[in-house]
Amino acid sequence: QASAYGGMAARILLQPLEENARLLWSRVASTAKSSTKSNTSSKANTVDPLEQSYVTLVKMVLYIGFVFCFIAVNYTSVLLNIMAGRKWGSNPEAANVLSAFCVYTAFLAWNGMTEAFVYAVTTSGSDVGRLGIA
Repeated sequence: QASAYGGMAARILLQPLEENARLLWSRVASTAKSSTKSNTSSKANTVDPLEQSYVTLVKMVLYIGFVFCFIAVNYTSVLLNIMAGRKWGSNPEAANVLSAFCVYTAFLAWNGMTEAFVYAVTTSGSDVGRLGIA
């Protein structure tokens, strides 16, 4: 029950952000590739918009994650009282599970954005396969 409420934030806010970031990065990467093929400009000039958008979006997701980590953790029992009723709000184990899930959501958000970047800028499936541990 508690993890279902924690997962709502990830599904409602973070997943669309991740998908849109992946689309943005794939478009910026393809634009950078086509401009390097047509021009002999330096590589640093073509990577700059991609790097800038990556840093900005990852920072934004980390800030959202920090809100979950530092603020929401302290108010999980209040949230459970409002959303699930007194039975769950007065249960300390449920509040602890939701608190842990808030911290977990921050790491999931960071992982999702970095993963979206990798999938957006790779050119073939073998590139992604080389990144695997196995």
